[in-house]
Amino acid sequence: FVLLWQTMDTFYPKEQYMLVVPLAVGTGIAFLASVLLTVIYIPSVTSTTLKLRSGIIPTFRDAKSFGKHRFGAELVTILLGSMVWGPLISSILVGGLVGLVLFVLLWQVTEQFTLRFLVFLCGMTVVIIFRVLLLIAVRTKLYEAFYRPKPARANIITLALEAANFALSFGFIIVRSVKLLFISAFYIGRIDTPFLAPGVGNPWGYFELDNYPTIFTKDILAHEAHRHPFIEMLGTVYMLKLRHGDYFGSRAGSCWRLIFVFALMPWLSKYRLMTRANMRDEGMTIESERSSINFVSLRNLVPPDNEIQCRPDSRENAGKEAQDQSPVPANDSSVLDRNEGAPDEVDVETDGPSFSSAHEKAIWLEHKNAVLELEVKELKRKLLLLEMKVHRRSSLPQLKT
Repeated sequence: FVLLWQTMDTFYPKEQYMLVVPLAVGTGIAFLASVLLTVIYIPSVTSTTLKLRSGIIPTFRDAKSFGKHRFGAELVTILLGSMVWGPLISSILVGGLVGLVLFVLLWQVTEQFTLRFLVFLCGMTVVIIFRVLLLIAVRTKLYEAFYRPKPARANIITLALEAANFALSFGFIIVRSVKLLFISAFYIGRIDTPFLAPGVGNPWGYFELDNYPTIFTKDILAHEAHRHPFIEMLGTVYMLKLRHGDYFGSRAGSCWRLIFVFALMPWLSKYRLMTRANMRDEGMTIESERSSINFVSLRNLVPPDNEIQCRPDSRENAGKEAQDQSPVPANDSSVLDRNEGAPDEVDVETDGPSFSSAHEKAIWLEHKNAVLELEVKELKRKLLLLEMKVHRRSSLPQLKT
């Protein structure tokens, strides 16, 4: 028992600084980590919101990954407690790791091992510095990007580096392990950003090893669904439409709005044009978007060409419409004077089916006009993409021949 007591007594720190210094330094590091983790949430929320609005984080155009954000909206209730306990535990772990390293360096039991390790670390540092200087001198002469102007010399240098790196890789792996350990301890409190790479910890596609970043994004989307500027503007438009009726949101106002946007603010449609670069591949062609273009006016939803057919009773309807029209008053001399010298109506030949009434012909012409506008719009989109490709190629640095 006395021998055991003497053996255990050797493990107690002999000096007070062996405990005070690690505790003081670890507490300071833990406090700094907690402050950093607490403050970083505000810019992270702003950055994620802007990425969602600008399309950097895909939403509606990536239904596979966006669908998981629409399910389980009640999970956002765990974020408040996680934002409190996550930084607390993370700061304790970071401070504890730093304090543990200092305690191992100062403890009398591990003092001899740490001195040997420090000597080994100094030797590794000298070798690494010499290796870096050698690589700087050799790299510019033996390598040009992925090519070797002098293959024989490059092969000799590569063989020597592989032999040296085989021994140095042990130290590199130790350093990498320490870095990943500290980063993992710090990212326990970062529930706003993913720590694992895409696909890691998600083997079956439904279970996520770390789903906190998804819940964080889900909470932002829940707020955006109610307070997004476009949602607020759309609500204002609906309220004005209910208040003013047909006097608000007419076809004339829509046309003036389109002219104003395309003439003075063309960059508003830049994101839509850039994201529609693969419109043909997605099956979203001109033929599939005719109805959506014509429905903007909220009036006549024009069917495609093959659906425009002359009904059997169209001639009778045309005759009834002509009878219902009121004739020109006889005493209206101004109208007679204007029509007196007017030439007869000339039928303009247009490519299309024959119509029995002027109303069906007007509808068909309006439909063809919408199709032509969409084709012009698509040509402008292709021209914009071509200009962007030319600008991108001209801005690339020229490769050395």
